[in-house]
Amino acid sequence: MSFTKWVNGWGLGVTHPPLSEAQWTKNTTVRYVLINSLDAGGVRLKFSNRFGDEPVELSEVTVAVSDDGKCKILADTVKNVTFGGKLIGVIEPHGELISDPIAFDIRSGQKLAVSIYFDKFTQMNTGFTYENTYMVRRFIEGNHTHSEDLDFYRMSFSAAYNFLWSVDFLTYEDSYSVAAFGDSITSQEWVDILAEKLIEFGNGKRAIVRRAVSGSRIRGCYPALSYFHYGEAGMTRFVREVNHDGVEGVIILHGINDIIHPDDKNPMRPMSNMPTAESLAEGVCEYITEAKKLGMRTYLATLLPFKNWRTYDENRNLIRNEFNDWIRNQKITDGFIDFDKAVRDEKDPAAFDPACNRGDNLHASVEGYRRMAEVVDLSIFK
Repeated sequence: MSFTKWVNGWGLGVTHPPLSEAQWTKNTTVRYVLINSLDAGGVRLKFSNRFGDEPVELSEVTVAVSDDGKCKILADTVKNVTFGGKLIGVIEPHGELISDPIAFDIRSGQKLAVSIYFDKFTQMNTGFTYENTYMVRRFIEGNHTHSEDLDFYRMSFSAAYNFLWSVDFLTYEDSYSVAAFGDSITSQEWVDILAEKLIEFGNGKRAIVRRAVSGSRIRGCYPALSYFHYGEAGMTRFVREVNHDGVEGVIILHGINDIIHPDDKNPMRPMSNMPTAESLAEGVCEYITEAKKLGMRTYLATLLPFKNWRTYDENRNLIRNEFNDWIRNQKITDGFIDFDKAVRDEKDPAAFDPACNRGDNLHASVEGYRRMAEVVDLSIFK
């Protein structure tokens, strides 16, 4: 079979990384190692500078097959990425940039390494941040886009994927992907565990693409700089994040931050922001309407428990339960996924099963994310 169709096989939700003392870089290479579940004969990279006030020069970009799933690459697979035939690409302030299609052979289960060199002072104001054991991000001084490995003693770990927004793969005509749209819970391992399952199940033709922003809500965003990394309101970013080539479905897990954020002790999060279950349902119905306009199948997921989280109270949990009950009984989507049931404590359903609790009473442990991935019906990908 030949490769004839572009399918978005990897991606992140775009936001402003948390502000820090170091918002710029210079003479630096970043290397991102990405899970891939598609067979492909070409790649195309998409970059975003949505929150940047200055142009970003990508001084050199390469792709390669990862040798060890970490920072080492197979030297004979390295290919330069070009932009209009040039090695240097410039992302304008608040803009996007798409590379030329690059002939590149990669198979399901092989990890893709993307190396980006920033020669000039570069404002690092667009990216995505989350902690995850499945993907690797490293910074190192100098141009190492062609280096087979990075010096362990000279590189540093980064919590952000700056500018790299999406990777499209030239793959089989009957291939497609499903987007996972949400917040910090979708920023973490269940999507990657599901991607690993698709390596076995998908025959090189299926992918799950993360489109999540930690701290994000269905409605509203925060005006303070210290909360910019919570991103835009879900309705602002939904279509932009899911509307990519070859994406035929979307799993929506969103709304917990709308419930847990309001707190009169914080002027940026007044209690007047507290939603009702009905308003949460109205919000996700807007997502569903937009997805259907794009011809996508839709799947809603129930919100996870959060008992003993710092703002937990019975009223907030009642809102979550009512919203979850609506998700389980609604008939407007192609199905639902009961993540709540997968990870909750059977004796105390408002709380995590202890084995599934990462420790903060809001996010799941790796075991919890494994259970979440297990309850996703793989017929979604048939």
